[in-house]
Amino acid sequence: MKKIYTLLLINLLLIIPVFSVAGIQNLRINEAFLLKESNDIDSEEYIGENLSITLRPMFMFFGVKIIIKNCRSNSLNTVKWTFNTSGGIFIRSGKGSGLIETIKPNRRAVICLLPIPLLKKSSPTGLGSVELEATAKTSNGETFRTTAEASVVGRKTIFLNDQGNTAEYKVTFHSTWSEDTHPDDFPSNPHFSGLIGASHNDKVYFWREGELASPGIKNMAETGSKSPLNQEIFLQILKKSAFQLLSGDGIQSSPGFVNLTIKVSEDHPLVSLVSMIAPSPDWFVGVDSLNLFENGDFVEKKTEILYAYDAGTDSGLNYTSPNEPTNPSEPIFLIETSPFKYGDIVVPIGTFTFSKI
Repeated sequence: MKKIYTLLLINLLLIIPVFSVAGIQNLRINEAFLLKESNDIDSEEYIGENLSITLRPMFMFFGVKIIIKNCRSNSLNTVKWTFNTSGGIFIRSGKGSGLIETIKPNRRAVICLLPIPLLKKSSPTGLGSVELEATAKTSNGETFRTTAEASVVGRKTIFLNDQGNTAEYKVTFHSTWSEDTHPDDFPSNPHFSGLIGASHNDKVYFWREGELASPGIKNMAETGSKSPLNQEIFLQILKKSAFQLLSGDGIQSSPGFVNLTIKVSEDHPLVSLVSMIAPSPDWFVGVDSLNLFENGDFVEKKTEILYAYDAGTDSGLNYTSPNEPTNPSEPIFLIETSPFKYGDIVVPIGTFTFSKI
């Protein structure tokens, strides 16, 4: 029984912050190191005209540090910073704010947030996955933001993944495809498969007109399946070429609409998103590497008109053609014939609208 109580006590110490006498005695020492300057350069920084801001774990994961670097050739004065967290279960959220009077040229201010909730400036404690956010505001009003996903176990913040400057968007897929707009051989059960895609950078693309379809695009266009396209995206996330997998519902009956919330970052501002036109041999709609970060900022709203594409993997000519694999496969192409062309006009299928939240 004594052994069981001992094990329970150890688990409690890991999950719930406990402040020992030694810890209280060291508070003044810890606070003395809450702000310091350094010449070290991190491997990943999110650089603006005046400064960069990034999040990093403390030594042995006991806390989080915010690193603000002056990128100018002269001193940067009056930099306000904030830190907060959200999410998780049994979490005491981290918090903090302050003012840095001066950061010298090409120098960094390092704000160390310790897992001690008694402090006004602290990292999160408890158990669960959280999102961290740090901001820095210069005297001329410029605001720089970075976010990170992390796991909190007791007083340790681990697996911290700095996301950089991020933005959320509501994507509205509005389908106009109907018997009125596309009367030729219109199917009795028009619908679209679940949305699938990624936010990513320009080091990768997942589909492109004039290129051969990947196995993931082929399967999506022929069957509406999200696999193995989701695996192709996860691989690029591991390589840091993609930021997030985007996955949502389809449209059960067209015309109609569906919404999806997505996240992009300054380092991964491109969006690729697709959905199968169903029924069809291998037809789909989508956007390829749509840029949501322009002229130094995230765009507020962008609407893309959608047309039908052929994945080049099935040679069927109408919506309900039997399977007829194209061998060898052909490059992806815009369908500019029946049942999507009327007269001299290729009639669109619908729109994707990206609205910044």
